[in-house]
Amino acid sequence: GVGRAGDTVSLKTPFEPGDILYGKLRPALRKVLRAPFCGVATTEILAVHPREASDVAFIHHVLHSDDVLTWALQGAEGTKMPRTSGERLS
Repeated sequence: GVGRAGDTVSLKTPFEPGDILYGKLRPALRKVLRAPFCGVATTEILAVHPREASDVAFIHHVLHSDDVLTWALQGAEGTKMPRTSGERLS
């Protein structure tokens, strides 16, 4: 049958400028970025959408911190390509 693009379900996450992108794959590399443009993140990226009153620089700093790194590594699964879960980071 024929369907519409809007009928599909995707695990990918749209993001906007100013959102914070956190790389779940190999969390030890601390891949945290404030998005400079709109886009769609793969399932390996957690897109954090700060609320209006949020301090985006502070959220970026926290996600890049040793405490978050330790938490992410404790829950990482896989040996060659360890990844943490978005649920754990939430």
